[in-house]
Amino acid sequence: MALSLLNGHWMWVFLLALSRISAVVVSAPVFGTSTIPAPAKIGLAVVLSLALTPLISPIVGAAPASLSMFAAGIAMNVIIGLIIGFAVNLIFTAFQIAGQLIDIQMGFSMINVLNPISQQQGSGQSLLMYQLAITVFLIGGGHLILLEGLLQSFRMIPPGGLSMPINLYSVANSLFTETLMIAIRVAAPALAVLFLMDVSFAILTRTVPQLNVMIVGMPVKIIFGLLTVSMALPLVAFAAAHLAASISGLVPSLVGASK
Repeated sequence: MALSLLNGHWMWVFLLALSRISAVVVSAPVFGTSTIPAPAKIGLAVVLSLALTPLISPIVGAAPASLSMFAAGIAMNVIIGLIIGFAVNLIFTAFQIAGQLIDIQMGFSMINVLNPISQQQGSGQSLLMYQLAITVFLIGGGHLILLEGLLQSFRMIPPGGLSMPINLYSVANSLFTETLMIAIRVAAPALAVLFLMDVSFAILTRTVPQLNVMIVGMPVKIIFGLLTVSMALPLVAFAAAHLAASISGLVPSLVGASK
């Protein structure tokens, strides 16, 4: 019985599942960070592939006869997995952009710190927003929702096809637009307060020319900016939780954006 399961079709389905899942594990947030050892990532990808192989086997065609078609099928699933992981990563990139926009207005953009998760440098507020989004993502079971979305991708985009079911240009345009909109919405409260501060200091400069705005304005902007960010953190956490819950519908949105 065991030998009959290890036939060409079973191995073909397993390799297709492994290629897509490995690409998602490598590129998705949390799973793809350098803090997780490579053996753990490999083990997770293999276990998930073994679990999904019996579920997706009926919707996968026979294994190709030629090596080139075999390689093309594996490469196509790797590309699809990378697209899914990249799309999820953009959600958290939006929070980093929001923090960067706030720091630019506060004057903190030149102060960079190392993000221990992404291993990239960024401003203080961008690190705060990113860490908050990741924390809410994990507390809200976002990693499980991501796995659910991955399973849904096999239903909507069956492995084994040799044509790209996603229009990369349309998807990229939609993802980058949505990322920018999320960043602006997250940063909007602090940006609005800091903008009003700039307008107020501009009026004061006209009214009292002797006032040194650079000396007086910077500390005031920093204080009001930090107060606004601290008061807006619950809203940021709510936005992160809502976006994490919507990850399961990411694949349908990718397919829909490509049409």
